[in-house]
Amino acid sequence: MLEITFELTKFQKFPSCRIFVDEDLLEEIHFSDFNHNVKIPLGQSAGLHDLRIEHFNKTSEDTHFQDGKIVSDTTIEIISVKIDDFVLNDKILLGCAFKPEWTNLDKPKDFPTILPQCRKLGPNGIWNLPFKLPIEDWLIEQIQNADVNLPESYAVESKQMEYELSPHSVMHHKFNDADLQQIQRIKDLIHG
Repeated sequence: MLEITFELTKFQKFPSCRIFVDEDLLEEIHFSDFNHNVKIPLGQSAGLHDLRIEHFNKTSEDTHFQDGKIVSDTTIEIISVKIDDFVLNDKILLGCAFKPEWTNLDKPKDFPTILPQCRKLGPNGIWNLPFKLPIEDWLIEQIQNADVNLPESYAVESKQMEYELSPHSVMHHKFNDADLQQIQRIKDLIHG
């Protein structure tokens, strides 16, 4: 199950979006309120996928400017994403990016082509977040691949020269500080 919570703003009309996983259109939404929660069954197989949310149908008339500044706008903000009952916390959502599309809109001078780590969609465009199923395995991979200063091996940490513990050793099952930190990072990812 995919669950996404949105917060919306409007000037002339509420925004619209399409939700895709890979190339599959899962839902098209024409919002009618300032808060919206959508639940969509996921039927994708194990492996790498791309969640995409397309903001569309916005024109320059949907933004109100005064003295060169935006006073009121039509936007979509992605507040939370939950996949198979796992809430993706803010650290995981930093992997997202938004690519604006300027058809029917006035593009500001020097506006970036891609906005990494952006969850507020002002102009039309596509927001994406790569993820992997099964989600719990992917979350553990995210933690393991994080830039963490762990010792190269237990032998280095314990000053035991070239001695390495056997994978079957009882010592292998005792938690050290790095293990406890890893467990806490998993809890933080799961519970936000």
